[in-house]
Amino acid sequence: MSRTDLDPTTTRALSALDPSPARALSASEQQGADALLARILATPTTGEDARPTPTASRRTARRLAVVGGLAAASTAGIVAVQVLGGGDSAYATWTATPHRPTTPEQLAAADSCRDSLSDSLSGGPEGDPTGVTHAVVARAGVVLSEQRGDWTLVVLGDRQGFDATCITDDPGLLGGSGSAFGSMGYATGGTDVGAREVLVTSGGSGGSSDHLVSVLVGLVGPEVAAVTIHTPEHGDVVATVGAGHLAAWWPGPTGVGLEDPSLDTTPPATVTYKDGTSAHVRLGVGEKG
Repeated sequence: MSRTDLDPTTTRALSALDPSPARALSASEQQGADALLARILATPTTGEDARPTPTASRRTARRLAVVGGLAAASTAGIVAVQVLGGGDSAYATWTATPHRPTTPEQLAAADSCRDSLSDSLSGGPEGDPTGVTHAVVARAGVVLSEQRGDWTLVVLGDRQGFDATCITDDPGLLGGSGSAFGSMGYATGGTDVGAREVLVTSGGSGGSSDHLVSVLVGLVGPEVAAVTIHTPEHGDVVATVGAGHLAAWWPGPTGVGLEDPSLDTTPPATVTYKDGTSAHVRLGVGEKG
């Protein structure tokens, strides 16, 4: 990889990572958020890894369907990419720079993600042939979340290598209808990253030709401050980086030649380090940059 001093692009990326002011909830959203928080606080816990248990009355699940699939992934047993129903808002409201969801929005998105992923398992109560079970999904904690316009992305995981990603335009505060898509599975390769490394654990493009969506999720070393992905259709996309993880999504293909396999579809990116220097890398799934 090449190494350069801090440039204007990475300077903007670092500035964009400053926490954005929380978006004020409407009266109806606040009512739903209060109800969700009350349910979570009323749930007994048995340890630090305890998770809220589903109530008997569940929201109408938005099942994650295998449609097209991700172009690449290093997690086994991917359940991936539902074509966006009503997905025009993903393009109309999407932003290249993310902001942080409020705590109620994050909790609701994670709860909705667990419901949808659990309903997508093909093996009944015992779980999926890939080894993912309902219990695995239920106990997965939030490792990262972001919002881009109307859409909330949440990454779930555990210490055994389980990885799940959901993106939805309905965080579930009121149990309304909406669109959702995502992936889940176990990492098939190593998850160790060096202090200045970036490892993409799952990602790719999927959906219909009119509603193509690209997602990248991975791990970063402790010296990584920011990652800016250079996309062919939307320019620079600032990834969310925190707690040793990264995530980003955008409308359109991953790289420069999705329809031509002879072209490199691995997106280029600029990694900025805490000492102010940066490096230009390619974010291939399962590869370290």
